[in-house]
Amino acid sequence: MLTLIATRNALLDQEKQFMEEVVRRGIEETDEVPNYETVYMRIQAIEEALRRLEPVNMRAIDEYNEVELRLSDLQGKRDTLFPKESSSLSVSTSMNS
Repeated sequence: MLTLIATRNALLDQEKQFMEEVVRRGIEETDEVPNYETVYMRIQAIEEALRRLEPVNMRAIDEYNEVELRLSDLQGKRDTLFPKESSSLSVSTSMNS
């Protein structure tokens, strides 16, 4: 009998937590529950939309990698050119002082 009471109390606590989460998330209760076919069709539509996005994402990753390589190359060239100029600038600045 104590086990049944403990189980009942645990279920009541879970129900209370569930209802608090429903309210917190702003979910409205409805009497209508979609049937299996409706849910299945919705899942299929979402999966198809995700499949259509995959090539776009892969192209974006490839393009990002190309841009990153180009940026690295340009930064290397800049670092090669500008230290000479910055040392020349520091010498001319110290001479003007």
